[in-house]
Amino acid sequence: MARPHRLVAFIVASTLASSLTVAYAQMKDWGNRKEGTADRPHHALEYELLGFYGYRQDYPLRGDVNLRLRFYLPEDEPFFIQAREIKVDKQYQMLPKPEKVARNADGWREFTGWPVSAVLGPNKISADNLGVIVRLGGAGEDVLDLRPAVLIASQPPPAIEEYVLYLTVGRKLRSLDYQVTGASGYSKSYQQKADQKDRSIEGNTVIPIRFAAMQLPPGPASVHLQGPYANDLTAAPLNITYRFYHKPL
Repeated sequence: MARPHRLVAFIVASTLASSLTVAYAQMKDWGNRKEGTADRPHHALEYELLGFYGYRQDYPLRGDVNLRLRFYLPEDEPFFIQAREIKVDKQYQMLPKPEKVARNADGWREFTGWPVSAVLGPNKISADNLGVIVRLGGAGEDVLDLRPAVLIASQPPPAIEEYVLYLTVGRKLRSLDYQVTGASGYSKSYQQKADQKDRSIEGNTVIPIRFAAMQLPPGPASVHLQGPYANDLTAAPLNITYRFYHKPL
């Protein structure tokens, strides 16, 4: 007869495995993508990227809406795309299959066949809570080479006017400075400060990091983020540099 503590351990392990199977069974293979709901493991990360957009068009939650996802990548480089909720509620995820992302002659890649009616609509996930991340070379948080996503529900915009990078940090920041650099010596600095009205740089909140795109020269660019933690002056500050490519439409 199994000892009681072994029996309990077996039951717990079986229950956990069963629950994970149920959770991940909700991710369905739609042919060109995997989309559905899946448990998003919670890790005590220093920071987490939630999305990076050059443009995100609001889309109605109707059955006749099909989304298009575009990003600029003329080189033969592996890429990883993930769409998910910014503020997690339904545990939504969408993973396009790389071979189903078309490569256009002008260097833009395009993913189509993403109907709102499949998962987004039934789960009432609107555009303002949908984050898309395009990474080059891998899927991990340590992959810092990005491509800004352009999410379109109907007509594309005439230009990319602003980039928005969504980030969350594990601990409250006292302030957040970020500097955008680009080709031809371009450099512009920004700052967000914590106060009673603006709680955006507190721990475990969504921080929208916005910066202008119209004056940014075409070519390689980066955004360097740095901020001291509010309640620990001895800790090393948050320090991240994301690299991307600015390609005007």
